[in-house]
Amino acid sequence: MTTYVYQVGDTIRLPLLLEEGDRTLVSNVRANLKKTVGNKQTPALSVAAVAVFTVLESTLGWILEIPASVSATLAPGLYVTNAALDVSGTTIITDPSYIKLEPSTIV
Repeated sequence: MTTYVYQVGDTIRLPLLLEEGDRTLVSNVRANLKKTVGNKQTPALSVAAVAVFTVLESTLGWILEIPASVSATLAPGLYVTNAALDVSGTTIITDPSYIKLEPSTIV
């Protein structure tokens, strides 16, 4: 389990590395951010996303990004995401990554 730590109001950027395979076969990449609920680290599919990642290409795969303006609207706490990659007609779901949003220290 990977946990990334950011402050509310930070731009959130997560790497999504292509470890094997042909990148040209990936037709779509998408990811949502969800707040964890209680002590459940993986919320149900029915739990609404609080943000949608923008997907940027990089030399080693993709960067998943939530802009600072969106992060600023989120409450401190633990969030989870995973990515869905459409590859040759099949959807591959990545392992989850966690984001701990801490209160901003900027005054």
